[in-house]
Amino acid sequence: MVSYLIDKGVDVNARSGARNTPLILAAIGGSVKCCELLMKKGALINATGLFGSTRYTPLQWTARAGHLEVIKFFLENGITPDEKERTMTALLHACEHGHLAVVKTLLDAGASIKSPVRDRREKTILELAQKSGNEELVNLLLQQMNKE
Repeated sequence: MVSYLIDKGVDVNARSGARNTPLILAAIGGSVKCCELLMKKGALINATGLFGSTRYTPLQWTARAGHLEVIKFFLENGITPDEKERTMTALLHACEHGHLAVVKTLLDAGASIKSPVRDRREKTILELAQKSGNEELVNLLLQQMNKE
């Protein structure tokens, strides 16, 4: 369906009512295939979309949703793991939602647990991980903090 719409001339950077682009919607849905097609056709990789009044990048949306394969795809295609919109990074989003595999992937790609250290609500990365209830994630972050 996506390729059909693109072939019919639909703008790959069009915005929904919530100001989200097709790439953001594909990322939220976890579709690597759609993300790849949209990027090949010129989708803006760092275009932000809204969640309430907060803007998030495609990488941040994907980290919130926990779609590991899309995270890997974005990282392999030049998105830096520490990109942020306001104070949030993909790593903070992944920690907040307890997505251990996503956190590991972002850390392996060079994401820093120190940048930034707090979210928009002034919660630290460790507090967000604790709130998620994922003990293995908390332990991973503690190990990383001891390394840095």
